[in-house]
Amino acid sequence: MAENKPVRRPSFTVSNSLDNQWKGSYFEKLFPVRKTLFEKFPSANKGLAISGPGIKLGGDGNFSFVSNEKSEKVEYKKDGMNFTARYKRDAKLFDVSLLNKCCWVKNFNYLVKYEERKQASPHFVVGGDWKNGALQANIKINPVTLKMKSSYFYSFPCLINDKNQISIAADKKVNLNKLTSMNDHFFNVGFAYKHACLGTYGIAYNDKGHVTVTAAKKINNVTFGVEGVHALKDKKPAMPICVASIYELDKDTHIKTKLNKDLVLNVAVKKVMSSNVTVVAGTAFPLAGDLFNAPSFGFKVSLKP
Repeated sequence: MAENKPVRRPSFTVSNSLDNQWKGSYFEKLFPVRKTLFEKFPSANKGLAISGPGIKLGGDGNFSFVSNEKSEKVEYKKDGMNFTARYKRDAKLFDVSLLNKCCWVKNFNYLVKYEERKQASPHFVVGGDWKNGALQANIKINPVTLKMKSSYFYSFPCLINDKNQISIAADKKVNLNKLTSMNDHFFNVGFAYKHACLGTYGIAYNDKGHVTVTAAKKINNVTFGVEGVHALKDKKPAMPICVASIYELDKDTHIKTKLNKDLVLNVAVKKVMSSNVTVVAGTAFPLAGDLFNAPSFGFKVSLKP
């Protein structure tokens, strides 16, 4: 008897040239409209994904608890202090961190973090973030391994027309023991210009030698976007060009589409059921292949407290 094996459905290759170098980086703030346009849609190969739910309790501070199939997270916030404990179920790893407001330096928060990664010794991380008007900076360093992460974001009105906005962002990962080795430098740097009438345009460059140009414009209830990536080095981008659109049926229902160089059409429907529940269904069609097969959808259900 033949075994029933799952059929791999068409997938959609996305560009990763603007991925943050590390979690918590400010680089994503450079193109906020890009995340909305080019974010990953649920894949039929993964089936159903559920994020949340979380529990928030007020009163003396703010306590939240999130549990899912991958991790458990407890967070407590009060008066500029943020304490987080996180456990990753699949890898059996955990970390505990404290982010607190500094009393001696204005607009500065310091970070102390302990990480267990099943290595010869635990990881200790210290750092902080600072905000002064339009400028934000964040730095983290492991005093044992000397690995350092930093991120910067600066946004200001255009001098010619203050209705238009200019933004500059950068993030970086480096090992201070290997400053002379360019193979151990990982970075993003970018510039964006948001025009009140013409839309948002930007250009970015990363350590792989990828130059990424992004453009987005909203007309009535439709947002259009295009992104192209050109390699200045030998490392080819995951996807050199992609176009995307969002059609807003109403404030709670959006139809999203993306088309890449491989002529794969990615379609998703996002529906906000309530302030607590959002459902997204996504599928992919190979326009150069057989279009008559019944589409298979992937689903993501996001639950919020």
